[in-house]
Amino acid sequence: MIERLPEVIGIAGTNGAGKDETGLRRSATQGALMVSGSDILRTIATERGLDHERTTLSSLATELGQTLGAAALVQIGFEQYNANLQTEKKGLSIVSIRRIAEAAFIQDRGGAIIWVDADPEVRYARIQKGNRGRSDDNKTFEEWIAEELAEMHPRDDSPFSLNMAGVRDRADYTIDNTFTGTDREKGTKLFHTYLNDRFGI
Repeated sequence: MIERLPEVIGIAGTNGAGKDETGLRRSATQGALMVSGSDILRTIATERGLDHERTTLSSLATELGQTLGAAALVQIGFEQYNANLQTEKKGLSIVSIRRIAEAAFIQDRGGAIIWVDADPEVRYARIQKGNRGRSDDNKTFEEWIAEELAEMHPRDDSPFSLNMAGVRDRADYTIDNTFTGTDREKGTKLFHTYLNDRFGI
């Protein structure tokens, strides 16, 4: 049976698991607007002449949160969606949910959270093959895992702290994308079939 998604979804998960691909697929099949919190932060970093390292983006997110609230990036996503309603966008997918306040903002408004994950070694291999052009991808496996663990668990009780494990634990849907492997073309086709069979996207 197809699991129908609500109008607004937040897509969370680990690096290289398939978050962006999930959002892109929904855009392609249902016309949903896709907004990436990470892309918003990269744009701000570029405008300020900053690098795109994870620590830099995290600091920018905290700065935005202190001004607009801990769910600032999600609020920006909703604003972009509302501004695009006249173009008949059918749904909103906000990618890169990393804070509990962001997930709660979506769920409190009738939306849902999808958590996408995969085996770490599979994800790392995908990133190395993918040539995404992101500075934070040029890490050893050990460095990459250490940075991910720091994002999974908050360093303090601040609502601005990254808490991906907390987001995972309150997710409405979970996807294990290990099965698609590391071959991008073959894996993308398998993942699209999975998304279609499960969610109709």
